[in-house]
Parts: sequence; C-alpha cells; structure tokens
Amino acid sequence: MENIENKKEKPEEQKVASHIYLIFPVSKMNGYDEKINIKNGKMKKEYDAYEKEMEATYKYECIEEVSSSIKKKYLGSYKFPIIKDDKYGEFNGCVKYEKCIKRIKEVDVFVSMSSHEDSKTYLLTIVIPIPEDSYLVTNILDQISSSNIYLRNKKYDKEYDKVDSFKEYDKVDSFIKENLKVEREGDYKTVICLKEKPEEEILTAILAGESYDSKEVDYGINKGVMKESLENNIAKYNFYEAYISRKVFLYALKDFNEDYIKNVEKETLLLYIIELVIFKYGALKIATKKISKIENGAKLEKVIKINEYVEKSPMSWNNDTVKYLLAKELYQDIEKWFKINEAEEYYVMKNNLIEKRLELYEMRKIKELTKDAITIAIKSLVVAIIGIYISTQKNYKIWRNIERNEYIIAIVITLILIMPALLAVKHYFSNKN
Repeated sequence: MENIENKKEKPEEQKVASHIYLIFPVSKMNGYDEKINIKNGKMKKEYDAYEKEMEATYKYECIEEVSSSIKKKYLGSYKFPIIKDDKYGEFNGCVKYEKCIKRIKEVDVFVSMSSHEDSKTYLLTIVIPIPEDSYLVTNILDQISSSNIYLRNKKYDKEYDKVDSFKEYDKVDSFIKENLKVEREGDYKTVICLKEKPEEEILTAILAGESYDSKEVDYGINKGVMKESLENNIAKYNFYEAYISRKVFLYALKDFNEDYIKNVEKETLLLYIIELVIFKYGALKIATKKISKIENGAKLEKVIKINEYVEKSPMSWNNDTVKYLLAKELYQDIEKWFKINEAEEYYVMKNNLIEKRLELYEMRKIKELTKDAITIAIKSLVVAIIGIYISTQKNYKIWRNIERNEYIIAIVITLILIMPALLAVKHYFSNKN
C-alpha cells in the first residue's frame, strides 16, 4: 500500500467543476402527497432545464411505450453538507460548531422524482453541483459509500447560526421519510459529470467510492485494483469519455459548460440510459420485497399477481427500449457493470422458493383435509353397513317381498354413503403421487 501522507509527488489540485447525480429507487409511504407542487427553490431553474431535456431525450431516444410512461416531479431544493474528512463520529458528536466547520462545505441541491406509474416504480435523484474541487467529489463518494449523506432539516431553512452540533442535518434516508414520505428501496447509484478526466489516482478513488485526500488513514488504494474500470472507456461518441464501476458512472465532457442549464442537454444523452437501467434495478428490488413478505397460507394467485407486476414494470425492459444501436450497447454495458443480473437472479431464486413453499404448504393442507374426509367417510360407511345389516336381519322376511323401487332406493342410499370414502381415498393417493 502506498502512503498518501509520505508521497513525494501529488497530482496538482485540479479546478474541476462537476455535477453528481445520486439516484436510487424508492417507494411511496402513507401520507405521500400526490398533489405536491413545489413551485420555487434556489435550484428550481436548474431542475426545469433538467426536466425539459430529460423528457425531450426520452422522446427522441426511446420507444414511445417507455418515453410516455416516465414522468418527473420537482421535490424541492435543499442544503447538502460536504464532509471534508472521514471522522464521521466527530461530525455527529462534536461539542462546538467551530470544530466541525473546517470539514464542511455546504451546497444547494435539488431533488427530483422519476415515476413509472403503471407499475408504481419510482426513482429519487439528488443533483449536487460541486464547485471546482475534484477532491470534494471523492469526499462525497466516500460519504455515499458509508451512508453518511445529509440534507438540512426544513426546520432550519434560514441561514444557520453557530450551534453546538449538527442537529440541523438529517441523514438522507431519514430526511426523505420525514419530509417527502418516500422510503429507499435499493442501493445508491452515483453518476458524475466532470469537465475533464481526473488524474488516475483520483479517478481510481472516484470509481472505488472512497476519499482520495483522507486525513483519517495513512494508506491509499493499490494501483491496479480498479484496472478493468480504468482501462475501459465505454463511451460510444467522441464528445465524452466514460468509466464505470459497480456503483459509479463517471463521464468527462470535452466541451463542458460550467453553467448547468447550458450543460445539461449533453448530460441527459447519458443520464436517460442510466435511469432506465436503475428503473429496472428498482423494480427488481421492489418485486423481491413483495415476494419475501408472502406468508404460509397465502394463495399462489398472490405470487401470480406479483409476476403480473413484473411483466408490466421496468423489470421487463432491456436494451430494446432504446432506438439506436450504440445506445443499446451502452445500456448493456451499464447493466453489466451495475450487476443488475445479480438482483435479477436473487429475485428468481426468491420467487422459486416462495412458489415451492406455498405448493408444499397447500399439499400438506390438502392431505390433512383428505385424511379428515376419509375418517368421516369411513365412519359414515360403517354406520350405513351396520344400519343396513340390522334392518335386513329384522326384516329378512319382508326383504324378499320388498317392492322393486324401494329396493333400488336402498341401493342408491348405500352408494351415496360409500362414495365419499372412495373419492377421498382416490384424492389422497393422487396427491401422494
């Protein structure tokens, strides 16, 4: 391992403006306001440009069935703190605000929801502009990897004063539950747009989702660890370079504009494909959760209903949802690197296990009911035979002179009493086999 603190040479700090898109699947909670319509916020203009370009790109690049089914909604602008060191314990428990401010840079972000209403599948996107410091990108990615990402609580909308702790911030998972009434359903996927490709050491840290310039540790990432990611520029056109790992997609635009509104048009040419893949991932996570909640005693129809959700949800999407060949290939690349197949395989495994469990449960219940039916039928048969025997013994003289119709009626009654036993026995052995 190399020692960062003792390195003789260190890449010159680059003035790299960037945008981070933190994207993850969510589900709506009780209390979610379907009529929510936030009309302002510090980042509203940026959101409007983002929504306009995303919708236009979907319409141009995707089949109509998909492009018309995805809608976006603005969920507000908020304050996002960047932690400039790894000491999260100190961040959460510092006694005086002055001791923590040195590790914090606060930026304005906006939150967007992408909806596929036909299947009730939703994604939340937090768009974070990073001002001219590539090291801050790795700090944020380290925060994301360790689930230490925060938004300022709406109770503290005014410019904060010096306080004793960071109580004005909530972790993102808690924040979205309390303020937006949605719940995270899968891992964070991070998309980063840079105006130029960083030095290899910083790029490695970005793809690994770790802080490059940490003061907490005196070691760094071994060279070659992210070799496959670093050596595979998966860009399909010459206006950008793109590198990807399991959770991070980075692209560097060759004609980057620091004005987000002017830059977002090019960004959406990649963002829409990434969002399609994450929609599929989200649908898989939600379907797996639904399957896992099925209990013994539930009918197989419940599994079938969930499978019907699968058929109409983004789970059924593939690269055929996009029109152009190179877009199809990029879709496949992202799906491969984000390991969507693992989520798919896990869903299939859970689905098969649940179906088998329910089938076994049903068979056990049938056998129990069949045994009960056999017992009742046998008792009825015994009673019938005894009754017929007693009747014939007492009336053996009359039996010879019985009318034909009455004799037939007696036989029919006897068969009716015998049939449940015969049917029960047949049903039992057919289920046994």
